[in-house]
Formats: sequence, C-alpha cells, structure tokens
Amino acid sequence: MKTSNTIIAIGLGIGMAFALRAAFNMQAAPAPHQSGELARGMRLSGPAHVHDGDTIRITFNGKSQSIRIFGIDAPELDQTCTKDGYKVRCGLAARDLMVSITQGRTVTCTIQDIDRYKRLVAQCEAGGYDLGRTMVRAGAVYEYKRYSGGLYAADEAYAQSQRLGLWDMAVESPAHYRACRSNDPTRPRPSDCL
Repeated sequence: MKTSNTIIAIGLGIGMAFALRAAFNMQAAPAPHQSGELARGMRLSGPAHVHDGDTIRITFNGKSQSIRIFGIDAPELDQTCTKDGYKVRCGLAARDLMVSITQGRTVTCTIQDIDRYKRLVAQCEAGGYDLGRTMVRAGAVYEYKRYSGGLYAADEAYAQSQRLGLWDMAVESPAHYRACRSNDPTRPRPSDCL
C-alpha cells in the first residue's frame, strides 16, 4: 500500500509540474506599500510562509498577516481524496505545491477583501505567476466560483480536460468537507455528511 501511495504521489507531482509549465505568466506587480493601514488595493510583499493550499502568511510592518488566496478553494490539510481505490492526501499535496511555487521567491499580494476570519483576501503572485491561477491550472485546488467571478474558469477547464490533480480523483468539495466538520452552531451541517 505504501508503494502504491508513493507512486500516486509521484504521479500527482509530475502532473502538477507539467501543469505549472503551462500556467499563464503575469506581469510583476508594482512595488508594495511600506507603511500605513491595510486597505483594499494595497500590496504586501515578502517571503511567504505557507499554511495550506490557499492560505499563506506574509510579514507586514512587523506583524505576520494571514492571507487567503483570492478565488481558490483548496482541500483541507487533513482531507483525503481517492484515486484508483487508494487514499491520497490531497490537502497536503496542495500545500506542498504552494510551497514549491513560493519557496525562495518574493510573494506580492494585492488586497481584495477581509474575510470573516479576519484574514486578508488577496490576489498574489510569485516569480511572475499568479498563485491562484497556477494552483487551479495544476488541478491542486478548485476555483472558488462563489467569489472569483470566473477569473480562473479557463484554467479550471484546462485542468479538468487534462484530468490533472483533483480532476482525476474522487473528491469531496472542500466547502462541503468543512461544513460537515464545523462546530459553528450558526451554520447548520449538511444532511449528507458521513
């Protein structure tokens, strides 16, 4: 079983690497603001500390800021998916891809919003690549259509057509996975939770 999981993990890594090569290139963002309050349109820049496939941290004015990557939804760190009858740790795979994209690079994020968890929601780039676009195009995450306005629709269609990453597995949507495990009394659990 370990050998099969290793083979699946290697195959997923290779597939994501090919998808990265095909990712769209974006222009580098202008220099970030260096002082003042955080506001929509403001840019933060620095090395990223990756939490998971859709959340990073960047230090701004001496304070570590949690940033949710705009327009994407990654499997949770403990979430597994199924491929060819084997469990795949797709949440960890998404995190590891985000690490490989950002490691050793300056990440620049443009603030779009602040979410209910007080995280900044930002469109970010590293090394000329839009992080959201790269992750969606690799099939490591889904476009979060509820918020993205279709920004990554073509990238998700590409990943789906090529059966990359999540598109080649049985996956519970990250939003459903979170809802089924939530202890928030103000949010009812879906009736189809396992």
